Amino acid sequence: MRDIFAEADLIPNIQMYPWARAYKVAKERENTFIYSLARTPERENTFHWIAAVGKFELGFIGLTERTDIIIENNDQAKNYKIAMQRNDFSTQILLKLGFEAVLTSDIQKSYDLLLAKKVDLIVDDPLYMQQMSDYLELKPEYLHFIYKIDALTVEAYLATNKKTDPELIKALKRAYLKIKTVKGLPYG
Repeated sequence: MRDIFAEADLIPNIQMYPWARAYKVAKERENTFIYSLARTPERENTFHWIAAVGKFELGFIGLTERTDIIIENNDQAKNYKIAMQRNDFSTQILLKLGFEAVLTSDIQKSYDLLLAKKVDLIVDDPLYMQQMSDYLELKPEYLHFIYKIDALTVEAYLATNKKTDPELIKALKRAYLKIKTVKGLPYG
């Protein structure tokens, strides 16, 4: 991380927050960055968008033992209790589509509710599901990706508050282009 900020002669003050709080802080506090944030039309004018850093292909995840959960379309999923994160783009879209949600502060809390069998489903990307399974020391077959939601495929970005120092934004964009050119990007 220090290399990225060397050009701007800055050392970042990195803090981790639950998702809902991170989103609020990034919207309100100058010189604050958020990673990784889905770039949506509703958010377009709220942040400066530094660089695409990944892609989300979200859908419903459940416990493998729950063989009674069958989802072949969005409407079928509305029959289940779903944990979703506050201020997450997926929650905003699914609520507009008529889904009901048990709101959590971050993805870890959603997984906790799923594992405690207090909800039937959560919304996540299958790649992150695997990372979370590893983190929680679950057997690989404990969770499974049930159904991809096409409306929840979006690029993820490093973004920053609108009041961020323009020189810092320029330095980060230059660093991103350098990394992209020299090392390439891991996500296609």
